[in-house]
Parts: sequence; structure tokens; C-alpha cells
Amino acid sequence: MKKCIILSVLALVTVLRGSACGAYFPQHDYDIFNIYSPDYSFTNNERLSHFWAKYTGDDSGFRKAETREVYESSDYYFANNCALLLQAARRKKDKEMIVYLQQTLRYKKICDEMQETWEYPTQEQLDERQNILLEMQRVGKNYRGTRLKPQYSLLYMRANLLLKRYEDNQVYWLLTVSKYPESVFKDMMRSLYANAILHAGQWRKACDIYVEQGDWVSVEWAMRNYRNPAGIQRIYKEAPNSPALAYLLQYYINGGYGWEWSYDYFQQDNGDIKKEMADFIRFIDNDVMYNNKVKDKAMWKAAAAMLHYYNHEYATAQKDIEEAERLPGSPQMKDNVRCIKLLISAQTQKVGNAYSVYLTGELKWLLQKREQARNREGLFSDNYYDNVLDRMIYKELVPKFQKEVGAYQALALLALIDGINLGLEPIKKTEWIGSDEKKVVEYSSRQLDYEYASALNELTADALKGYYQYLQTVPEDPLQHFALQHAYKNAELFNDLIGTAYLGEGKFEIAIPHLEKVSLRFLDMQGIAPYANVCDFTKDRWLTKQVVNYSEISDSVQLKSNKKLDFCREMLQLFSQYKLARNKEVAAEKAYTLASHYYQASYFGDCWYLTAYYKSVVGIDPPIYLDFVQEALKYLKVSRTAKNKDLKLKSLFAEAHIQYHLNAEDALLDHDTWFEDIRNAETVYGTYGQLANFVKRHKIQENYITQCDILQAFMEKQP
Repeated sequence: MKKCIILSVLALVTVLRGSACGAYFPQHDYDIFNIYSPDYSFTNNERLSHFWAKYTGDDSGFRKAETREVYESSDYYFANNCALLLQAARRKKDKEMIVYLQQTLRYKKICDEMQETWEYPTQEQLDERQNILLEMQRVGKNYRGTRLKPQYSLLYMRANLLLKRYEDNQVYWLLTVSKYPESVFKDMMRSLYANAILHAGQWRKACDIYVEQGDWVSVEWAMRNYRNPAGIQRIYKEAPNSPALAYLLQYYINGGYGWEWSYDYFQQDNGDIKKEMADFIRFIDNDVMYNNKVKDKAMWKAAAAMLHYYNHEYATAQKDIEEAERLPGSPQMKDNVRCIKLLISAQTQKVGNAYSVYLTGELKWLLQKREQARNREGLFSDNYYDNVLDRMIYKELVPKFQKEVGAYQALALLALIDGINLGLEPIKKTEWIGSDEKKVVEYSSRQLDYEYASALNELTADALKGYYQYLQTVPEDPLQHFALQHAYKNAELFNDLIGTAYLGEGKFEIAIPHLEKVSLRFLDMQGIAPYANVCDFTKDRWLTKQVVNYSEISDSVQLKSNKKLDFCREMLQLFSQYKLARNKEVAAEKAYTLASHYYQASYFGDCWYLTAYYKSVVGIDPPIYLDFVQEALKYLKVSRTAKNKDLKLKSLFAEAHIQYHLNAEDALLDHDTWFEDIRNAETVYGTYGQLANFVKRHKIQENYITQCDILQAFMEKQP
């Protein structure tokens, strides 16, 4: 068995806006101190993709990467053992390129075998590898052409790497490759040169190369023992401008050193950690700032500012970052200092016109830088400016404005990021009609960002209506003005939100005018449309479980009516009939129907879509909503007084069903453990006892009684 097995797992978590399932909230805890990052330049894979796109005349890889058909553009070009590249080479009758690609595939196969197999190779397999690598080395070294000289040199150095001929690579780089023109292949060989000198004991020089190339994996391993103040100071004393210092500082500032470190640990009152931080800040102030050899003093002063920030010394952090602005530093560092200053401002500045002017300017700058990064790196790239914008809005400014100004102003910031991320126009989507036919569907609206929608969901209906009115205003405050310019204000969407909120509060009459303004076309495009299309609120949940077949859900649902509007109108009619009923039996019958409708529209009902846009795994309705479950129980107390035996039986059965599911929701129950670990056991036993006694007394054999496993289990144990 191999001594070391490295598993690389890529977890892709997709939150579907408008989905009927609840999703987790991201933490938005992006690192703002970010000076060592591949985001500032193309990675080797991206540069290789540009080379192969030009060679093949096919730039589809970049478009497929942007639409996430492939993870990276290089995946497109290297797929199926470089089939696309070999096809292009054969079409061009480019024998030199064909040989290069074939040798590269053999090298890749050996690398995969060395990394992924579980068993040690046999001696025969080792000999075969040795022969392949020696042949590859010979092919690379004996190439006499000029057009593909860098590629063949790469073959030679790769063969030496696996043959462990590190000195040969060191000499070959210094005497030959270092003189080549700049290219992605030369940079790849420089990384192999770094590996060679690392084995020769030139550790720091190798690390500098890894850092300059953004070779995160190699840096992580090579510098694993230096990611702490002592290690940083040691490198600094040897070479105060070493590129490795950027990596080490960033690692320390953004999480400390050692794999076990986290800021959860830092937040504890740990005197040793705080003393270490204070000592390191003194080292920066008393040594680095007075060292004339240091070129990027802004980087060091920004690091001190971040340490003060993490220690809640915000005024000192502000002073340090303002000083960092005036110090020399790289372009990346200057951007970084500006972003750190923005971060600190959320703790030191009060909300007002001056701060709004500042924030508006900084957010516009971030958007401009974000757009430049996206144009350079691709729409879905994880670029630094995207992350700063995300953290500033969600984690810093929204809570600040909520506390210092008010809910509407905080919501406007969520509307801002929703608008700039998702746009202000209804979306279009291409759908398959048949196996080979597509159509373009234009939505009448779009869904909101999940966190923005969830924040709106926490408002009362009146507050939500007031917020929509606020969106129509033109504020004098520059930040609010900027935010509302980017806010999505679709009337149908907000009328649906407001109408749903009033419905959830039980204010059906007020909900109707808003719901009447919502078109079926709009409703057809919602994530809850398949549920609305299948689940009927007029059926009793305790007697019929309505199931949505997820495999048959499609985007082309066509509702025949607005189910929320139907529900409100029917509830108003039932209330009227219930209140006007002079006969107690009629009142009991109407009360039962009201109870059934209330329960269906609750979280526990099949028609939860009437009051919500997703079903959360937490299973708790917002506290501002009318408790539909308790309303159902209230009306069941009326309906169970009926003289009609069938109505009384269904009412008792409904009460037992509701109490059981209300109190056994979190328990893992089965046929032999139906009543274990349930909450409010006395209440549950009481409702089942009344139901069981009624069933026994009247010798009832209704199917829903005899086929109820929970009731039958209770009756078997009942004395």
C-alpha cells in the first residue's frame, strides 16, 4: 500500500434561486488581506488554453468554462487524451507536434499511476516506466528544430524530474532554457528548475520562484514550517524583499500558522496569541518601517493594520492603513490597502452623508475592478474584487445600516448586490422541446438573490409593502440613490411577495388585490409552480398525502389559476359561511374545512407553497406569520363537537395527526418506535387516547383508521 495517498475532492454546491428547497447561507467571510493570489495573473492552465486555442483555431474552451460546461478551459482542450489537439496536429500534418503530444500523454499516464494506484508497482512496471522516461528524455534533448524547442525542452526536464536527475535540470535551465523567450512553457520549466534547486538545498530561492508563479501547492509544502512570526522574521532577515514574504504574511494574517489554526481559536481570550501579535506589530513598526532596503512597506503596514483590526483596535487599524496608503507598494498592494481601509471604515465611521459619499465611490471602484477582472479571468472566476464586494455588503454594511439607520436602508444594499449580480431585466432561458429542438423562453420576471429574498420574508406584510414604496423613491443620500438605481423593482414580483405575506398573516382580504396583479405567466416560472400544479389545498392532509414526482418536474408548468388567490377567496367564503351558520352541525362542518385548509397551507401541509417559496429543513415558519397549525387545531375543537359520527371521527383523527407530527418531527421513528422521544408526550397520548376510545366504542373500520400504523400501534399497547 502506498505510504501517502492524496485525495483531491472538488465539492460544487449549487444554490438554485427560486428552488422549492431551502439552502444554507454562505458566511461571506472572505479574506481582504490578499496580496499573494493567482487572481492577479493568468494561471499556467489558462495560458496553455490560449496557446491551444490559437493552434486549433477553436476557442470554445473559454465559452464552455464561462457557462460551466467544463470546470476550466484547459479541460476542454485536454479531454479524451488530447483528442482535439491530436486531431488538429494530424490535420496540419504537424509530425513534431504529434510526437510532442504522444510523449506528453505517456508522461501524464506515469504521473497518474504514481499518484492514484493503491499497490506498489512491480519491478517489471518500474522497468517499463524507466524505459519510457529515458526515451522521452532522448526525444526532448535531441530535438534540433526551433519552432517547438520550448515544448521538447519541457519533455526533457519532465523526464529528468521523474528520473530524479535534479542536477541535470538545474544545469539545463541555467545554460539553455533561461535564454528562451518568455512563454508558458518556459514558466513551466522554471517551476521544474525550482524543484531541482530545492533538492540541491537552495530552499529560499526555490520558494521565491514558487511564489512568483503562484504555485500554491508547492509553496504550501515547501514553506509549511515558516508560516508564523518567527519564520517570517527569519526570511526577512535573509532577504527583506523575498517574494515568499507575501505568501507568509498573507497566510499568517488570514488564519495564522499550522493546519489546525482557525479564528474560532483566536476569538478565545488567549494571552499568548495576543502577545505574539503585539510583538509582531512592534517588529513591523520598529524594524521593517526603518529598513531602507524594504520596497513594499505598504504590505507590512497593511499587515499591522489587519492585526489591530482582528484585535478590535479599530482606531489604530485606521491610523495604520492610512499610513500604508502613503507608503510605496506594488499595484496589487495598493488595491489591497484601499480594500482594507474600506473594511476598517465599517467599524470606525458613522453612517451619514460623508460616509455615504465615500462608500458610493468605493463600491463603484470595486465594480469597475471586478468587471476588469472578469473580462481578464472569466465570468465565473473567483476574483478578489468580487469577494471584497460580497463581504462588504453582506457582512459589514448590511448589519451596520440595520443597526444605525433602519431596515429599508439595509435592504436597499441587498437590493444593490442583487441587482448588480442578477441584472434588472427578466431573464431568458433556452429549453429543450424535443431531443433536438430548442426554444427560448423569456421569463416575465426573475427570482431574487436567496439572501435578499429571505430578508424580505422576515418583514411583516405592511413593512414589505412600505419597502416596495421606498424602492420607488429617489433618495438624496448618494449611497441609497446608487443602491435604488440598481434595485430590481418588478411589480409582479413584489405584488406576489406582498400578497403572499398578507396571506401568511391570515389577512386574506388585503392579500387579494395584490395577488390579482400577478399573471399566470409569472407564476408558471416560479420554483414552486410544480407543487402548485399538483397539490390541492381542498384535500385533507391527514387523509391524503399528495406527492410531487420530482423526476417529472419540468420548467414548462402551465397553471390554470393562481392558487394563492383561490385560497384567499375560498377562506373568506368559508369564514362568512361559518359565522352565519345558525346550525351547529353546519358550523362544525365549515370549521373542519377551515382547519383542513389552514393545515394544508402550513409548513406541515402539502400546500406549503401558499405561504412560502421554499421548504426549509429547519421547518419553522417566520414568527410574524399567523400560526396556521394552531388555527387548524382551534377549528378542529369546534368540528369535533359535531353529532355526525364521520365528521367527529375525522376531526379526532386530524387532531391526533397534527399533534403527532408537530411533536415527533425531529425524532427518527419506525414501526416499533412510533412514540419514542416525542415532545409533549402527554398531549400526543391524550389525542390518540380520545381517538382510540371513539374507534373502539363505535367499532369503526374505516380504511384510514385500520391502515394507520401509528394509531394501530397505540391501540395495541393501550390497556
